[in-house]
Amino acid sequence: MSQSKIIAGVVVLAGLGGAIYYAKTKDEKIGTSSTTCADLPDLKAPDDLDKVTIANGEKTEIVLEKKGDKWVMTKPVEAPTNQTNVDQVVKNLKDLKAKEVIVAQPSDDAKKDYDFVPAKAVHVIAHKGGDKKVDLTFGSSGLRGQMVMVDGKPGIYAVTGYSSYLYTREPKGFRETEIFKFDDQNANGLVIEKKDGTFSFTKEGDKWSGTYKGKAIDRFDPEKVKDAVRAFKNLTADDFGDGKKVSEVGLDEPDSKVTVQLKDNAGKFVVKVGKTSTGTNRWAMKEGSDTIYSIAVLHGGLGNGRGLQVPASARRRRGRRAEEARHAVDAGHAAGHAARHAPGHGRRPARSLIGSSRSVVEAGAVATVIAPAFIPIPSDKSTPAKQGTGNREVERATGEIVRSPFHLPVPCPLFCIALSAQPNGIGIHSKAGSSPRARFES
Repeated sequence: MSQSKIIAGVVVLAGLGGAIYYAKTKDEKIGTSSTTCADLPDLKAPDDLDKVTIANGEKTEIVLEKKGDKWVMTKPVEAPTNQTNVDQVVKNLKDLKAKEVIVAQPSDDAKKDYDFVPAKAVHVIAHKGGDKKVDLTFGSSGLRGQMVMVDGKPGIYAVTGYSSYLYTREPKGFRETEIFKFDDQNANGLVIEKKDGTFSFTKEGDKWSGTYKGKAIDRFDPEKVKDAVRAFKNLTADDFGDGKKVSEVGLDEPDSKVTVQLKDNAGKFVVKVGKTSTGTNRWAMKEGSDTIYSIAVLHGGLGNGRGLQVPASARRRRGRRAEEARHAVDAGHAAGHAARHAPGHGRRPARSLIGSSRSVVEAGAVATVIAPAFIPIPSDKSTPAKQGTGNREVERATGEIVRSPFHLPVPCPLFCIALSAQPNGIGIHSKAGSSPRARFES
C-alpha cells in the first residue's frame, strides 16, 4: 500500500474520531438523550375545547374562544373568526404524539440550543370548561421531529403531527375576511355614489341599463356592470384598520358609497369607501358594522362614465365594416351583370379559392348579414385574403376574408360561416351544409 493512501486513511479516521468526540461532549453539555424512555407524555387534546391561546415568540398574543357554536377572537381584538382556520388548530392539537425523549433534564443552554427562548418559541394553551387541558411550548424542528416541552414535565421531547403554519399566523389570519357574499344573478340594482356624480344601474329581466348624474350613459356597455357586480359578490378584506378612527381613514366623508340591491326585496349590501390604505387598496366599512377593512379597488376607473362605454373607435369600426359590406353587395350586382355579358363568359372553368375542401371560418365581431350577390372573380386573378393550399382549411379571420380583383372587402358575420367550392365560384354559408347565403362567381 502506498504511503499516500496510508496518510489519507489516517486523516479520515482522525476526522471521524473528532466528530464522535464533539457529539459526546455536546450530549454531556446539554443532557442525556434517550429513545427508550417509557415516560412519554400524553399530548393529545380532548374533544370540545372552548379556548385556545397562542403566543408566537414576542408577537401579539392571540386568544380564540368558542361562544355557542362559533369561534371568536377576543384578543388582540374582538372579532369574528375564520371558522376553518380555528378548527384546523383544534384538530391539530388532537393529532400530536410524543415519540422520543430528546433531553431528559435539559440545562438552560440546552433549551437555548432547541429554541426554547421567548423570542422564538410558540406557546399554546388550550382549555375546556375553564380547565387547562393543554400547555405546550414548541421549539425548533429537525430530522428527529418537532421539539416540544410540556408544562409540568422537565424534558424536551420530539413529537409528530405538528403543523407549524397553523400556529404562526398573524392575528388577521384567524379573522373572518368575508365582507359580502351573494349570488350575482340575484342582483337587480347597483348604485355607486361618488363625489363627482352618481351611477345608477338597474336590471329588467336579464338586461342592465345605466345612468350617470340622472342621464343615460352613451354607448353603455352592460358587461362592465356585470363585472362590477361579480367583484362585489365575494368581497373580502386584505387587512383590517384596527385602532384607526373613521375620520383618519376618510370614512366619515367617504369618497364613494356602493349599494347592491337583490331582487324580490331579498336585501341589500352597502359599503363605504374611503382613503387609500396601502398601494391601490382603499379603506372601507360595511353598513351595520364598525370594522374597518382594507379592500382592493373595484371601480376606480369609472370616472365620468367613460369606463362603462363601448369605445367610440369600436363603434366606428363596426359601422365602416357594415358599410363596406353593403357597398360590396351593390358592386357585386353590377359587376356580376357586366361579367355575364362579357365576351367569352362561361368558357373558362371556375377556379376554387380554397381548393376542393369545405372550410369553416370563425366569425368576427360585426353582425352583418351578407345578402345574395354574384361577384365575378376571374379564375386567373383571384386572390383571397386568407387562403389555404390544396385541401388545407382557410385560416381564422376576424376582418376581411376575401378580396376580389375589385378589392371588395367582405366582413365575417357574427355567426360562423363556411366557404365551399361551387360549380362557378365559391359559396358563403351561415353554417356548414346549409344553402349558400352569397356566392362569389367566376
